[in-house]
Parts: sequence; structure tokens; C-alpha cells
Amino acid sequence: MAHITEQQLQQADLVAITKIDRSSPDALAAIEEAIHGSRPQGRLFRASFRTGEGAEELISTLLGESSEEVKGQST
Repeated sequence: MAHITEQQLQQADLVAITKIDRSSPDALAAIEEAIHGSRPQGRLFRASFRTGEGAEELISTLLGESSEEVKGQST
């Protein structure tokens, strides 16, 4: 992985793998393994916005976390 990507993964609380409908299960497993190696405590989501798989969970998580950040800033 490129240096900047590695830095971003190390700081990420959430990582989304998108376009999963275009990857093989083996390729997705390899990507997840690499991500977990860089950030084992981060939350990982798989999503395809073409098929809808995982999209709703990812969106609701992002919206929920965004709402929590806004609430935390206003107090």
C-alpha cells in the first residue's frame, strides 16, 4: 500500500470497501486482511451501491456517527 493510504488506515475509525459486486470473494478477503493488519480495531464495512448489499448499514452508521459528532460539538 502507498504510504499515504497506510497513514489514513492507521487513523481511520471506519473503513468502507465499496464496489464489492466487482470483486471476487478471495480479493475481498485479501483486502480485509490488509486493512485489519493496519487497523485491527477499526470498523470495516463492505458495500455495493449497485446491488444495495451493505449500503443501508454503511449509510445509517455514517449518519449516526455524523449526528453524534454534531451533538458533541454543540455541548
